[in-house]
Amino acid sequence: MANLRFLDCEIPFASTTTAVTNTADTSYPLTNLFGGSRMDMFRLATAASGDTRISFDVGGSTPINTIFLSKAILLKYDYVDTITIKAHSADSYGAASTIRTISSFTSKTLTGSYAEDYIENFTTSSSYRYWWVNYNATSASKVQHSKLFFGAAVDPGADPDTFSYQRLTNSQYQRKPFYRYTIGWKKLPYATAMSLMTRFGKPREYNGVVMFTTSDHTLLNNNTSVYGRVLSFSAPLVETGYNDVSMVVEEIV
Repeated sequence: MANLRFLDCEIPFASTTTAVTNTADTSYPLTNLFGGSRMDMFRLATAASGDTRISFDVGGSTPINTIFLSKAILLKYDYVDTITIKAHSADSYGAASTIRTISSFTSKTLTGSYAEDYIENFTTSSSYRYWWVNYNATSASKVQHSKLFFGAAVDPGADPDTFSYQRLTNSQYQRKPFYRYTIGWKKLPYATAMSLMTRFGKPREYNGVVMFTTSDHTLLNNNTSVYGRVLSFSAPLVETGYNDVSMVVEEIV
């Protein structure tokens, strides 16, 4: 197992339908949670206490082991104290199994370059067709945040053979400093290389990526998680059953 792993917006992107129980603000739609800039936010039209639930129908069945929330600091400020992931083989929230409960969210330690995000990796669940993420607010809340990625993270099976990063700025757009990561593996098994290519290489023009570490966080400059985009990806076959894999990931701030 590797310390460095990768997550995309697997469940939302696999879903044939998505819905939210409370009305979303038309300027901050639900789809903002599934990709794009960190400034693309979701929020409700009217603040409400209690539950706000987002539902997903993936059509087939899928397991999960990771959830990532970008700009989760806004949820903490907005009274969201419990986040629950549930799933079922039928479209029945009441009968669904609880996959993960994140309690006392307002006191959770956040991750990322600016300590604004939240990530949790856990034992892989069973596979289900229907998924729900429920936000419970103790006071009136618009449940505002930037991204909701959850699914089964890709474990390359080995940490990179080469890894480097550089700190960059773009003063033209007055962006915060950000990092660009260059990552490489020698002789990854073909199936692993193809999984990385399918999930992160081919859809890189429209699908974001979350890199995260499970133990040694120095690899990501002690940030634990990084939300970014894949700038380049290659996986040439070097011998039967094995590929060299290289990718460049640029942080989105």
